[in-house]
Amino acid sequence: MAARAHVRRRTAMRLLVMRGYQHVLGAIEPATSEGLDFSDTLAYDSWIAEDVSTGGYGVVVPAGKGEWLRVGVLVALRTETESSWDIGIVRRVKGDDHRQHRVGIQLISKAAVPVTLRKASGVAAGGKRQSAILLSARPSGSGSLHIVARRDLLGGRESIEATYGNPPTTVTLAAGGVVESEQDFDWLRYKLLTNLT
Repeated sequence: MAARAHVRRRTAMRLLVMRGYQHVLGAIEPATSEGLDFSDTLAYDSWIAEDVSTGGYGVVVPAGKGEWLRVGVLVALRTETESSWDIGIVRRVKGDDHRQHRVGIQLISKAAVPVTLRKASGVAAGGKRQSAILLSARPSGSGSLHIVARRDLLGGRESIEATYGNPPTTVTLAAGGVVESEQDFDWLRYKLLTNLT
């Protein structure tokens, strides 16, 4: 089935960008940032969005700011006027003669929330909880929930217990497989089984 095209609008807006799984997790929930300080604006990269659609952004990365860029990098981004972070993945990178990069970013969440996880097999034994990113607290029509976790933390092969929100909601999720695996994160699909709270 062909992918649905997203209508792109020309724009010129500044985006604040965090890159890499640990920084993205820290942007979503600063308490999990393991000592990273996000209060300093130097912690962000600043990019210019050239076009925007419901599916993502086309951005210009200034010279000297994109040496780390590659397809598959996880990013958190927001405009200067927003307080919440969108989550995306770099899908296209093209350099030019001025050392700028034109980058395509696919948005995978506009409603990400922090979540703590542990394998269902370790619940009775009081297994340690691990922090991750729940892409949306609302299951899809088929009952799926998507989680972005540190690479090889879970593997997407067994059921997990997930706790998120305020007040906390705890659910059991059945493994649904790996959507994508990159250098520092796994994007995993789960099926909502039961609400425990």
